[in-house]
Amino acid sequence: IYDENCSLDEGSLRILEGKDCDIIATGYMTTEAIKAAQELTSKGVSTGVIDVCTIKPLSQETIEKIKSGKKVFCLEEHSKIGGLYSAVLESFSDHKIKTDVHSISLPDSQIFKYGSREWLHEMYDIDKDSVVKYILDTVGEI
Repeated sequence: IYDENCSLDEGSLRILEGKDCDIIATGYMTTEAIKAAQELTSKGVSTGVIDVCTIKPLSQETIEKIKSGKKVFCLEEHSKIGGLYSAVLESFSDHKIKTDVHSISLPDSQIFKYGSREWLHEMYDIDKDSVVKYILDTVGEI
């Protein structure tokens, strides 16, 4: 998803611009975020994507990229506790940023099921189709 001139020195990179909302993701989920954002934009919800490659600490540059006032969705293969969502909320609190932030993540519970990554994503609603549905349902308030 990056070209050879890409610099990740700031700890994050805005991959897509969007007017209505942003999906913040890390690692593998960035690819899923891009697919979801493209579908959402085609359905009339202009969606940006920010890849966060350094979660803790979130850099000031990353905070500046995501404090736009738009709805923010943190997409991660992790529970919302102690991961990307928590880091975003903590940083926003520290900087007194008031933005609507939502978690799209695994449940905060033991997972005793196994299967492929795709199956797990579908099972816990973090696959592209579930992400698109959740964001459409949530952003319907715009």
